[in-house]
Amino acid sequence: LHQGQVMAVNSPEETELLICGLVVKREGYLQVNNRIYQMVFDEPWVLKHLD
Repeated sequence: LHQGQVMAVNSPEETELLICGLVVKREGYLQVNNRIYQMVFDEPWVLKHLD
């Protein structure tokens, strides 16, 4: 999140996100495919739920 990009590594979690349509793979990186998810599940949300 800090870097703005997440490298695609073909993990099971990544596969689930791709199947659900939440992310797409572009040039070896994952990108959020839905702007609503991108706005709602931002860095403050992640930090709050990781604690």
